[in-house]
Amino acid sequence: MRDDWKQESLEDLISIKHGYAFKGEFFTDEKTISLLVTPGNFSTSGQFQNTKPKYYKGPIPEDYILATGDLLVTMTDLSKKADTLGYGATVPNDENIWLHNQRIGLINILDDTKLSKYFLSYLFKSPKYRHFIVSSATGTTVKHTSPKRILKFEFKLPPLTDQKAIAHILGTLDDKIELNRKMNETLEEMAQALFKSWFVDFDPVLDKALTAGHEIPEPLQANAEKRKALGDKRKVLPQEIADLFPDRFVFIEELGWVPEGWEVKSIKELSVKISKGTTPRKSDTQGLQENTPFIKVRDIDDKGDISYDLDLIPKEIHLNQLKRSKLEVGDILFSIAGTIGRVAILPDRLNGSNCNQAVAFIRLKELNKHLHFVYLNLRSERIQFEINSNIVQAVQANASLKNINELIVLLPIDKILSLFNNMIGSIFRNISNNKDEIHNLSKTRDTLLPKLISGELRVPNSLQL
Repeated sequence: MRDDWKQESLEDLISIKHGYAFKGEFFTDEKTISLLVTPGNFSTSGQFQNTKPKYYKGPIPEDYILATGDLLVTMTDLSKKADTLGYGATVPNDENIWLHNQRIGLINILDDTKLSKYFLSYLFKSPKYRHFIVSSATGTTVKHTSPKRILKFEFKLPPLTDQKAIAHILGTLDDKIELNRKMNETLEEMAQALFKSWFVDFDPVLDKALTAGHEIPEPLQANAEKRKALGDKRKVLPQEIADLFPDRFVFIEELGWVPEGWEVKSIKELSVKISKGTTPRKSDTQGLQENTPFIKVRDIDDKGDISYDLDLIPKEIHLNQLKRSKLEVGDILFSIAGTIGRVAILPDRLNGSNCNQAVAFIRLKELNKHLHFVYLNLRSERIQFEINSNIVQAVQANASLKNINELIVLLPIDKILSLFNNMIGSIFRNISNNKDEIHNLSKTRDTLLPKLISGELRVPNSLQL
């Protein structure tokens, strides 16, 4: 430990302001620019997130409007492990008005010549602080802490120059992680937009039908009007691509009006195997070496990412009892119990892994031809609606393998599908590479953070700011 690092208590360095109890009657599903900060805005990576916005349309006390860069701390956590209890997050610079909600603390630095806000944000992620907060939390299902408890935390405080250097090193890694996340969001949006344009809205077919003067079926007229309204701004495909698309629609019972010459196939027809995983008995796993990744619904997020931090099952159990649900690269996972409808593609790193019975897997006959096309279909509004319309409400909501087998997709001619795969393939490769880099950068940050915060790893003088 450095001799110039002095023992300090947070109560001598900061104050924490409680949030305001905004009235539930003004919460709304309607999108507004005013959003409440909730514990859900604190990600396990320590970043501010907005995956489930909480919109508000009521009166706003002026003292509870947050500013860009404000450091917040969450004092409530709904997860079993209190994953983000006591975590810090910084209010982002975006178009929203962020409101200081109850159970969220606003940090005030008492003397910014003594403590850096950015260093403090990383202190909130350190193992020593996390243990202090979680071990003293109250509540069972919902965990709580308080400003009083947070302020009692003691630690060795580096000089300000060291604090800034530590925050700079860790911040550089976080900036790269965030850049990769945003790149993946953009890439995912590009893939979804192309899929929707070609295979949901049928834009290329509408354009050709309008040019040819063919009658547009009534259900497609709204989209046709949108295409006409774009005028010169309409993105017109190169002629050699446009020529692949038909210029007429035909009516089919399963899906209504669709492009002429395209055909309907069930997921079952496109697959060589559709099954679900199995959970081994606890008695079978005792005393055995655990080394096979085991995927649960909670390990698949809404964006189709599979966690790198998976439970493991014993190799012997995997080989002897779970052979039928051994996963292969390219299997499409689909959650069928609990949170239903999450979709992911099994990556190379999880080849040979397994999943529990709440996760179905689809093994396609022609992986290169249908993988991303089927994956995007399964994430589409139509199929998500269909699956959720057939949910069986028992002790736990669930969908059946029969439902998965009977799902249908609309297949274009092979030349269009091949072109789509060529365009979409590089997008998904870049997404996969970015995910791996995010994981590696996160591991590096998480390894460095406790060593830098504790002083075990010294910042070279050349890096001090």
